[in-house]
Amino acid sequence: MKPNDEVFEQAVPHEAGHVLLAYCFRIPVKHIAYRITSEVDGRIISAIAEPSRTAKEEEKRSHCLVASAGMAGEVVAAGVYDRANLDPRNPDKKLVRTLAGAALTDFLQPAQDARNKQAFDRLCSALRERYPDVRDQIVSSGEPGTYPLLVKEDLDEILAGVTPSRKAKAPRKRSGSKAKRSS
Repeated sequence: MKPNDEVFEQAVPHEAGHVLLAYCFRIPVKHIAYRITSEVDGRIISAIAEPSRTAKEEEKRSHCLVASAGMAGEVVAAGVYDRANLDPRNPDKKLVRTLAGAALTDFLQPAQDARNKQAFDRLCSALRERYPDVRDQIVSSGEPGTYPLLVKEDLDEILAGVTPSRKAKAPRKRSGSKAKRSS
């Protein structure tokens, strides 16, 4: 069992974007990990708290921004986002549709506005520094499972003091109008 280095590298800015914005909005994050589910399937995941069932509009908007921040991280790193983010099965897209009745891309610009480039770069660097050790653990184990790259204590240190930009404003639903459909 061997992790895919290309999958890892593509996921770094995406997951860093999610986690950075979760920290900005004080949404709990357990870890960023490499999850191996089979010999041929592995992915990088961020364990971020879900919104409560009784979440108020502001909390829902914060979670929508966090969901869109993965795409924003890709834009910061590569200038574009992966079109796979628009797949109807994408969990980020589903979350935004459920919470806000909106498209994931409706929150993309506000998520980009909220970023802290220095903290984003520190987080991406820390993930890349930790990856060789985790890759070795996965290879030596040969077992499916979740292999933490950065745990809460690491994230707390890397992202100490981050706050959202004042420019970050989540789009609000207009009363009486229907939410846009995503492509």
